[in-house]
Amino acid sequence: TQSIPLINQITNCNFVSSAWGKCVGNTSTWWLCEPGYTSAIHHDGELPNNMLIFWHAPDPSYGTTFYNSDSEDDVFHQFEFVPGTGYLMLNHADSTGHRPVQYHGMLKEVPADCWRLACFYQFSTE
Repeated sequence: TQSIPLINQITNCNFVSSAWGKCVGNTSTWWLCEPGYTSAIHHDGELPNNMLIFWHAPDPSYGTTFYNSDSEDDVFHQFEFVPGTGYLMLNHADSTGHRPVQYHGMLKEVPADCWRLACFYQFSTE
């Protein structure tokens, strides 16, 4: 866990998108989820677009679930936790000004003597 701040410093960068024709700001955060960790169903509110890449978990069932609402019975899609894969969540406003709200969470508790590692990237063209 002592290396995570250094890894965060190294992986934060900006890049120019040829698709958007402008600089894309990028912030990364490595998340080490220790025993007992869960992520309640939530949405990211005004956070910019983001991407989560999975790196390590006890098994594939520790991925993120997308929901249609804040109800755990209203599942939209379950992402399996497969190292080197993940998801992209587009939270920016569309041309009409509408900003989508994507409920998501990880309700399964990380067990004792285990951990989960993922890298969370936030990016924006604003």
